[in-house]
Amino acid sequence: MPTLSMRHARRRLARALLHRMVDTPDAAPTDGGRGTSPFRGPLPAPSDALPPCVTLALTAQAPDIAERLRAWLAENPPGSGAGWDTITVVSLRLIHLAVVRVQADLPTALGRELAGAANYHALHLVREHPFDAGSADAVLCHAALIIAGCAWPELPSGRRWRGPALAGMGRALPQLVGDDGGLQQPLPESLRALWCAALARAFCAANHESFPADGALLRGTSAAWRLGGDLGTLPTGSPSPTPLLPLGDTPVPHTLRNLALVWGLDDGPAGSLPAPVCALLTGSEPTTPPTTMAGKTWSLWSWRDADTCVAHIAIRKRPARVWATGARSMLVWDLADGGLVRGGLDHDGALSRARVDGPAVSIDLSRDDGERRIVLRQARLRVTDTGVRQVRWAIDARWPLAPGGTDDKPNFNGKCGRTQLIVTVDPAWRWALSDEADGVRWLTGEGEIEQVRVTFEVR
Repeated sequence: MPTLSMRHARRRLARALLHRMVDTPDAAPTDGGRGTSPFRGPLPAPSDALPPCVTLALTAQAPDIAERLRAWLAENPPGSGAGWDTITVVSLRLIHLAVVRVQADLPTALGRELAGAANYHALHLVREHPFDAGSADAVLCHAALIIAGCAWPELPSGRRWRGPALAGMGRALPQLVGDDGGLQQPLPESLRALWCAALARAFCAANHESFPADGALLRGTSAAWRLGGDLGTLPTGSPSPTPLLPLGDTPVPHTLRNLALVWGLDDGPAGSLPAPVCALLTGSEPTTPPTTMAGKTWSLWSWRDADTCVAHIAIRKRPARVWATGARSMLVWDLADGGLVRGGLDHDGALSRARVDGPAVSIDLSRDDGERRIVLRQARLRVTDTGVRQVRWAIDARWPLAPGGTDDKPNFNGKCGRTQLIVTVDPAWRWALSDEADGVRWLTGEGEIEQVRVTFEVR
């Protein structure tokens, strides 16, 4: 019989011990004292689109919560059903079960059953912890363990993983946000991880526990606030993150900014007011009014560690935003009422320049075989790509674009209400506009000359 390596042997021993912890009497779930809830009032009503576990958390104080929780536990026994192979799903379920624990008054037997389910979720996370310490899933996992540890302070096995989870958060969150605050993971996952970290801090504060990553949380929340801007949303085309405990209609980037202010991590303008989430989690709201990021000229913020930048401006007194990132050299232009245009390339670039040149903003995304150069001036965006033979742009189908211009200066143009969009293209390339699909029309250009310029202008 072959001899196992020392690492493999240790891993098998650890797994065996963790499985045993679930069954041994000293780790048996109890209905001891529950942690203090960070919520200072009723939670918002759930929508029909939310998963059952989120709905349970939001309705934890409903008269029939015991009956519905009992049914959910019967349908989702520990280790059975879907989602156990995904750290994200297990972490989010544990967070929502913890909210039920601190919000609901449950019969003793049902409380023990809930504690047993939470115990299994937590031990599963300990056993299957993400290897990448700086990943969004690692932050999410640590946040779930911290929140569960605060919700079940008397759970015997909880004392074994709450401390390591706090220490792990102190390592993982600074790696996720980087030294300059740039979010190192895709935006939806990063925003969800920041929101979970903020919830973990709120649970820590309510239960007199020190949160180990205030500096990183401030850097991350500031970056999310700058990225969201006055729009408060993620750039168009970013997939929505897995549903997590929603606390009102305030955009998450603004909520994170307001929490940072109320917790005393920063000073300056608020994200948006009123701030009901801050009142719900902390009992107070920011005292400084919000400020607009979208002015008459472009304002710019950049994060070199994450190869990301964002610029804001007001077009016809309404906010607009351009977001650029090195991942696939992606560029997204959003208006107040929805996305305008987005497009990327087949290769990643690096943010080599992002600066304000008088009334204009210049952004360069460089790579070994070429670059994407972006110039923003008022309501005009000019993109010059080198080292490419094809470009594709997704344009919001609200604009019924049609060919126009002249042979020397061809364009596609159309009106949406009183706003006109003009897309001026390079005459040396061949251009085609697709039919509408999923709310966009694709403008595709191909050419033999490895440089092309496209200008988008809103009038």
